[in-house]
Amino acid sequence: MLDFIIDILGAVLEAAWGNWGPTAKQRVKRGLRLSRRRKLSAKSREFAQIWLDYGLQNLADLGLQAREAEVRMALATVNEAAPEPDRKI
Repeated sequence: MLDFIIDILGAVLEAAWGNWGPTAKQRVKRGLRLSRRRKLSAKSREFAQIWLDYGLQNLADLGLQAREAEVRMALATVNEAAPEPDRKI
C-alpha cells in the first residue's frame, strides 16, 4: 500500500514540476521582446531564433495568428543580426 501511495505522489510531483516555468507562448513573446534590442548576446540570439521559429510554425496552436507578420519580421531581424562564425584556415 505504501508503494502505491509513493508511486502516486511521485507521478503528481513529476506532473506538477513539469508545468512550472514559462509556456511556449511566453517564450515566443520573450523572443519578440529580444528582437527589439540593438545588441544581443549569442545566447539571447539563439533563444530568440529558436522560439520565434517555433512560434512561426505553431501560430494557431499558440493563438498568435494576428501577430504573424510581427513574428516573421522579428525572426528576420534576429537572423540578420547574427554574426558570421569565425573561420580559421
